[in-house]
Amino acid sequence: MIYKFYKDENGYEKWLIDNKPGYVFNHFGTAEMTKMHHATCYTLQTLKHQGSRTNYEKICSIDYKELEQEANRVTRNKWSKCNVCF
Repeated sequence: MIYKFYKDENGYEKWLIDNKPGYVFNHFGTAEMTKMHHATCYTLQTLKHQGSRTNYEKICSIDYKELEQEANRVTRNKWSKCNVCF
């Protein structure tokens, strides 16, 4: 199942806590910044972004293949995996 979070910090934080083996797709406007992360990636938890993490869309799932398909659909295959957690 795909979950989308935009301007929903509480929902996103709860999803991260409840789905540690999952994945998060940061859907920015540019291919360079649009990344797939493991839900436990420390780059998703930086303090400087606390309270504004969902100012851009987060697309989440515990199923990598499902999330990969969604990422390809919304970006026309213009994204990459995080260099830290993958």
